[in-house]
Amino acid sequence: MAIDVDDPGTLEMTLKPDGARIGYIRVSTLSQSLERQLEIVGECRKVFQDKESGSTVTRQGLQDMLDYIREGDHVVVSEVDRLARSEADLANIVQEITQKGCSIEFVKDNLRFSDSNDDPTGKLILHVLAAIGAFSRRLMLQRQAQG
Repeated sequence: MAIDVDDPGTLEMTLKPDGARIGYIRVSTLSQSLERQLEIVGECRKVFQDKESGSTVTRQGLQDMLDYIREGDHVVVSEVDRLARSEADLANIVQEITQKGCSIEFVKDNLRFSDSNDDPTGKLILHVLAAIGAFSRRLMLQRQAQG
């Protein structure tokens, strides 16, 4: 499910005229493929990537993306758990992006945030999805420890 960049209606709602579409993709291990997420984020001016756990925010691709984005840019991520695995980290990253005057979209979750969009329902859904992601990660780590 890629966004049709040739459909001006799709981009008009999310991009300011001077903004760039910037992608961020992440997988947890070096052996995993980024292709599925690349298809989901669609055509972007630049795509930043990481191949490491989302449980830390000291990921090079994430830091590079945060340094690169400028006011008016639109950050596209396939889904919430690709950006962060904890509620606090996710909220902080989304806030950092929107405070720069950028918007962010989680394509599969159908969520969009910007400095001008203070949708309480969207924020609630974002936190619920982040909590589910953190819960899933804790279950996975528990199963791994049990063998």
